[in-house]
Amino acid sequence: MNINKKLLLVTAIVLINSVVCYSQDIVSDFDQALAMVPEYPLWPSGIMYYDMQDAANSFISKHNDISTVEFLKAKIEDPNSRKLALLSLAKLAASEPVAERTLQEIIHGQPRFRREALTAIAYLQPADGRRIAAGLLARTDSWRLRIAIIEAMVGLGDQHTLEVLKQMRGTEHQGLVKRALESAIDQIGHRLTQVPHDRQVKWAEQEVLCWRTVRESPRSRAPHTEQLLAAETLYLQGRRLPRDFLECKLNAGNILGILIIGNQREAWAIESLKRYAALSDFLGSFARNSLGQIGTSEALRALEALVVPGMYHTTNTHVFRLLGSYGDRRAAEYLRTLSEDERFTEREHILINRAYEVIERRLSGNATPRTHIR
Repeated sequence: MNINKKLLLVTAIVLINSVVCYSQDIVSDFDQALAMVPEYPLWPSGIMYYDMQDAANSFISKHNDISTVEFLKAKIEDPNSRKLALLSLAKLAASEPVAERTLQEIIHGQPRFRREALTAIAYLQPADGRRIAAGLLARTDSWRLRIAIIEAMVGLGDQHTLEVLKQMRGTEHQGLVKRALESAIDQIGHRLTQVPHDRQVKWAEQEVLCWRTVRESPRSRAPHTEQLLAAETLYLQGRRLPRDFLECKLNAGNILGILIIGNQREAWAIESLKRYAALSDFLGSFARNSLGQIGTSEALRALEALVVPGMYHTTNTHVFRLLGSYGDRRAAEYLRTLSEDERFTEREHILINRAYEVIERRLSGNATPRTHIR
């Protein structure tokens, strides 16, 4: 029997004995930790690792040996305990090599748990998360997994990471992976060279926060649903990201950044948002939403300037809806003027009238809208 087989046998014996000795304690303590997790989602993104950090810390403070790893691995199979088990395993992986190997095996070999397991490392200390992510990146052939890890490295990475990614770029042939590498290299390089030294740690934390919140948001066939839910979740959690970070995201056309700017009502961003708002794609739509949310006179006038009779029907109707939701008295008068313009379609006139009525009702405080303007 060779040394590796002997080690495996010894490990198996230890595991069996440990489970027998500690299973009742582990089960009881895990159930107590699980009881600390909210029963119902508090955020649009659902129940998150954010909600169970105390629970995971409590559990691994009592159980952090090799038998705990096997227990947590079994608990992952139960949907009700999966997230707590994965987060506990990730936290244990920061100091326990067997836990780290087990976490990597789950991410590599069990695709149904991969997304949640990988996201859990973003709740570790940066050095631990970076080490685990680097190990995963060096061993995986899955281009989807590689992209996810590279994106995580935007916040987790350091100077050494930057050099590794640059080396990878030189030999990478998969187009999407190469694009992810280029983006990560640019973003890490910006943080390390352009962000003041005393802001770099916080900046990295904000990158990790954004990445993990998007990752934990429910996926949908509708484009950018995760970003929409993530932006709302961050706002409801009381997260307020600083101007320099958001300016960087805005200049890059980052959709999550644009959504956060709207939620935070960042008036300084109006000029840049105007540039995107004229686009006819999703980026333009989200930029228009943010202008509406900001809701200042300047922002509302920027929306009005996008309306062109007889053209850009989708943009026109979007602006009319936004003016109804956020418009001021001047917007109401603007809509009254538009109601007399025959170049708009019948559908557009309906939306113009509706927006006008909504503004009047909101500004007057009356439950019944004022007389129709056509």
